[in-house]
This record gives sequence, C-alpha cells and structure tokens, in this order.
Amino acid sequence: MIGTQNAHNLVSASTDGTVCAWGVDRLAEPEEVLELLHPAHNKTDEVSVTSLGFPDSDTKTFWVGTEEGNVYAANRHDLGGLKRGLVQTETYRGHSGPVTSIDFHPLAGAVDLSDLFLTSGVDWTVKLWKRGAAGTSTAATEAGAATGLASSAAPTSKSTAAKVVSPILSFEGADDYVYDARWHPHHPALFGTVDGAGKFDLWNLNTDTEIPIISTPVAPNASRGLNKLAWDRREGRRAAIGSSDGKVYVYEVAQELVTPKEGEWEQMRKTVNTALAANASAEMGGR
Repeated sequence: MIGTQNAHNLVSASTDGTVCAWGVDRLAEPEEVLELLHPAHNKTDEVSVTSLGFPDSDTKTFWVGTEEGNVYAANRHDLGGLKRGLVQTETYRGHSGPVTSIDFHPLAGAVDLSDLFLTSGVDWTVKLWKRGAAGTSTAATEAGAATGLASSAAPTSKSTAAKVVSPILSFEGADDYVYDARWHPHHPALFGTVDGAGKFDLWNLNTDTEIPIISTPVAPNASRGLNKLAWDRREGRRAAIGSSDGKVYVYEVAQELVTPKEGEWEQMRKTVNTALAANASAEMGGR
C-alpha cells in the first residue's frame, strides 16, 4: 500500500515482470500496468520479480528483487529525463538466488536514514544497501540504459556502462532461506528476520553487525518455516510472524530492546559510514 490515507494505491508485482497499481475500491482491473524489461538478460528481456519495495513517502520510484538475485530501481512514470520502467544504469548485486523481501528504513527520527534498505534471499543471507552507493563500472548494457526503458521500448545495438552497487553489510546467521526482513518502526538500528528453519532473529546494528541480539525458534516443537514478519507500528513492542503451518505467531519484545537510547540515530549513521569506508578500502586494496 502506498500513498496517503485519502489517496492511496495497492501495488503488486509478479514473476513475469508485470507491476500493477490498483484502486482499492475497484480491484476488477488495475489502473496502471508496467512491464519491466532488461535487454541485457539472456534469452528473454523479462525481469522476474520476486519482491517489491517503496521508500517511505515515495510513490513514484520503487525497487524490485529478482529471481536471479539482482535488485533494480524502477520508475512508475516518466520523470524529467527518466523514462518509466527499469533503471538500467544501476544493478544492486549481492544475492546468489531469488530475493524474497525488500524493506526501506522508516523516514523518522533525528537522522534521515531512508536511503537504506534491507533485502533477504534464498542464499540464507540478509543484505543492507544504500541507494546509489558507490559502485564499480561493469560491462556495457544495451542502449536505453541511461534512462531506463519504457514498457514499449526496444533495445538497440548501442551500449553504455552500468554501475554495480554492492551491499554495505551482509548478515549470514541463518540456517535456511531467509524469507523476510523488516526494520523496526521506531528504533533506527533494529530489524527482525524470519527463515525457513523456523527462527526469528532480532538484530541491533549499533550493538553487533555479525550476530543477532536475540535468536529464538518459533513453535520449537514443530518443524515449520517462517515466511512473513510485521511489526506493530504504534509501539513496536509486538512482532507478528507468519508460518508455513498457516498460523500467525505474535511475540512481545522487551521495552528496553525496542526503545532507542539517546544518540542511537547518530550511532546508526556512524555504523553505516564505517561499513562504507571499510568496503571502499577493501575495493581499493583489491585493485
């Protein structure tokens, strides 16, 4: 769901690369249809979308995770010099399999961190990304990449270099597919993940970027995968977890874990900047 209380749409995506916007009072047919294409893909230029996310307060640009493991930005409409469709000048590359979720950092608090987003994947990892972060130039992609393709555009033989954006951090504590990763609505460094092994993990990046602060099996007497996570947005004390057994489990998290202390927002910015600097240093060393 995107937009405001009085003007909003439901946006959906499917593995055939089709993105639809729907009016919630009329679901017989979509109000908008956009086909995502990438001419550099082998055999077919179709983009197989497996996850979809909008930044907070943005209804025009969205990001998609794909079956191949890449993440791309896309425009719903023509925006200045940019065409509607996939933005092909950037590829967010880090997962080695389908991307199962995308979640942007809430636009709230003392520091704007809304350019950060999380992805989860079937490669048992969660990645932290920064929109438009420094990347490396790779082999050229088909023409039209500088502006992205409209749904009706056709590739030509010309080419232009595309930028590959790497994740800031990778979290690899899972023992199975990670199906969902969601930022906490109030704490800037806190997010939760759920996986196919039945674990609910809680991470605080200001405390540790390598291991979760809490890892608990949900319904430990039943071997069930967990595939959805949602936070109570009012207080952030409760996490609702969807399971493959058809049930929803609700966990209450201790107040001291979800209440940000003074300086948490600034500390989160430092955590991100430190990771970015480390990545830049590693890239220079590799060269």
